Amino acid sequence: MEAERKPQFPAFRAQSGRLDPDRPLSAQELRGALQGTIFSDNIFCHQVLESTNLILKEMAAKGSPSGTVVLCEEQTAGRGRRGRRWLSAPFKNLLFSVLIRPDIHVSEAFLLTLAMALATAESIDKEVDFKAMIKWPNDIYLEGKKVGGILTEFSTYPPKGESSQDKVQWAVIGLGLNVNWAPPLGPPGREGNEGLLYESTSLTQQAGRLLDRQSILVQILKGLDGYLKELQQGGKRAILSRCETRWFLKDKNVVIRVGQGGACLPARQEGEPEGIIKAKVLAHADDGSLVVLTDDGRVERLVFGDVSVSPWEPGPALSQGATEKG
Repeated sequence: MEAERKPQFPAFRAQSGRLDPDRPLSAQELRGALQGTIFSDNIFCHQVLESTNLILKEMAAKGSPSGTVVLCEEQTAGRGRRGRRWLSAPFKNLLFSVLIRPDIHVSEAFLLTLAMALATAESIDKEVDFKAMIKWPNDIYLEGKKVGGILTEFSTYPPKGESSQDKVQWAVIGLGLNVNWAPPLGPPGREGNEGLLYESTSLTQQAGRLLDRQSILVQILKGLDGYLKELQQGGKRAILSRCETRWFLKDKNVVIRVGQGGACLPARQEGEPEGIIKAKVLAHADDGSLVVLTDDGRVERLVFGDVSVSPWEPGPALSQGATEKG
């Protein structure tokens, strides 16, 4: 999509005093606003990149420090989970990634996504009248519509001897947030077009006014800094507790894509064909999995996968109130 290129650093406000929401993000201003956080020293703003996650992973492999931030105004190959495209008009939204070198076990890497999700949701709450929700495992929703997506990628330490340390060496957490623009809904059945398969929204559509992207970015990074410090001090339970009222899928009927490229249900038999499972979401477990009650009465833990809210008539197992198996 084409858009008029903005000058490199236009004034934040025109002489009339009105906000210029399309002004480019300023690394210099961000460094000043983020003093006291781990994100204050290494901030890189680009006009166009393939993907902020991609370039920051390369920087991580070369030794860039924890707290490095890469932002861009436009991505030519932005992506979400499973390689789907992430669409955004230039100079309208937030597209950025942060590098973290946390002292955590691989099994707790999902907490990094939650930390970003919480920081983002709480920042959104300050701008709109609706509570931002977290859709497992990595999306931000407003009023039932997607407003943001998170992509976390990480590397572990190399094995020592016969076993690995099972510790995260570095993690790159990317966020795409629709601030002043949202992609249109595409035609039914269009696979592989992230942002077009579901109804999306933007913060400005919900707030009824244009918003300052840089101010929102500062709020998100300050919040993320606080949650990362809390996590390093053993604050896993506090982070999970703050998510409790923000879970978008809790108690909802959903459909789950299973099979190759779909979902991972540990109880499924090897070689079981691809398909759709209908279920009700029971809980979000402390290990990052999603606990669901399937339509045939099985309680399963969903480790990863595609889950969509969809109205459907409960089968006998759900209608009779099946309970979790021991």
